[in-house]
Amino acid sequence: MSNLSSTWFQGIKKIKTDNDFVQQQASLGTLLDQGLPVDSEDPQGRTALQMLFAKPSPSVRAANWLLDKGADPDRVTDLRLSISDLYPQTGDSAEQLQDKQYRAAPYLALMAAHEARYGAEQGVVDSHYYQQIFQKALATRQRIEALKACFTDLPLGYRLCTTAIKHPWQSHWGGLPWLPSKAPAPALAPELRLLCQLHFDALAGPHPLPSTGLLQVFVDPEALEVAAQDPSGDPRCHHQPLTVLYWPELPASPSDWQPMAQWQLRGSECRLSDLPPGELQAISWQPRRQLDGQHLDAQMATLPAHLRPDAKALDDELQSYDFGLLPQLGSLSQEYLPKGHLPLLHLLHQSYGRLLLSLPAQALAGQHSDWQGLVLTRSYD
Repeated sequence: MSNLSSTWFQGIKKIKTDNDFVQQQASLGTLLDQGLPVDSEDPQGRTALQMLFAKPSPSVRAANWLLDKGADPDRVTDLRLSISDLYPQTGDSAEQLQDKQYRAAPYLALMAAHEARYGAEQGVVDSHYYQQIFQKALATRQRIEALKACFTDLPLGYRLCTTAIKHPWQSHWGGLPWLPSKAPAPALAPELRLLCQLHFDALAGPHPLPSTGLLQVFVDPEALEVAAQDPSGDPRCHHQPLTVLYWPELPASPSDWQPMAQWQLRGSECRLSDLPPGELQAISWQPRRQLDGQHLDAQMATLPAHLRPDAKALDDELQSYDFGLLPQLGSLSQEYLPKGHLPLLHLLHQSYGRLLLSLPAQALAGQHSDWQGLVLTRSYD
């Protein structure tokens, strides 16, 4: 590899953000002016464009610059897979949509350059289609938020998002429970396993949940499987009482607590679609104000026409409230809710059906909530 080529790839390797590219742009441009081909290959046979798109979040400025300099877009593959990971979801906030749109920009630029150079692939959606999807999702979210701004007392629900595990008190599904290693140790039956834990300190309010503390929810997975196979039971769903530990205060240091592997949940009966199996991830609960689908006409009439969400956008928004923490259950899900209960947590199973945690309505009272009536409903619709 020539000195020019070596310097070129050293500069490309340093580009992780748009700001990195700005710092490298002049020196990289000088190398091209000196005759270095933009599609020069490193010893592994990779071009600069391939190296750039091998990174988790390619710089859009660097991608546009290389493509403008004539880099061959055909050297990069699996574009649509990368874009699908950034596809807008109902419930994404405006900030999340703008972030996805920005991170998708280099892939859309590459796709557009490929179409301009080689022609659009017949029967496959093009870059313009994807660009319209992102723009429409952001406009829809802005209309929904304009409607919510007409209300002052909308209840909060929380959408499940994932984040990295940083400390043992974070909300998570499954995994290892951390418990005090010294007396008083909790008395847990050996057949129980940690279903989930909720870290209330991390929840933005106002809400009817405790403002502090940790809720650890334990399930008997064998009893759950037996109930699922019982021919005399309801084939659509079954209910199982849960064992709960509530810690109103957590220690400043986990030194007197330790992970307890004997209560780790295994098996597939309680796996979630939002949390793929494998490495444990923490749950970050995204707060969102929830509209009441029955009382919107008067407020809609006060909005300018360009800020009124259409019927489909409203329907998608209301349906998204069916899942998460403190959800607003739809009519189908309401059928599975035990009588007199309020839904606490509602999530989709990885393969089929749903998992619903609920408790008696009068039991949910902030710091004074009574968790002993918490029930898991496993439905199979």
